[in-house]
Amino acid sequence: MTQTIIVGGYGPGISSAVAAKFGGRGFSVALVARNAQRLAAGVKELEARGVKAAAFPCDLADPVATRALIGQVRSKLGSVTVLHWNA
Repeated sequence: MTQTIIVGGYGPGISSAVAAKFGGRGFSVALVARNAQRLAAGVKELEARGVKAAAFPCDLADPVATRALIGQVRSKLGSVTVLHWNA
């Protein structure tokens, strides 16, 4: 079974390290933040390490958008196993 982590509020610090750590342990990684360019760069970096990753631009302060995001992550990467909330 594939395990998936959502890294909410993705950025270059702690969130990036968490994404790399879990990705290195076989998790699929969903990167979430408002900045699509930052997300694309993060996905590219993770994929270069052999990690399955996807970008999900979203304003996590919006409850409706956040609910929709969970469905999008499930559709693309499977059930969510871990949530890292750094928004």
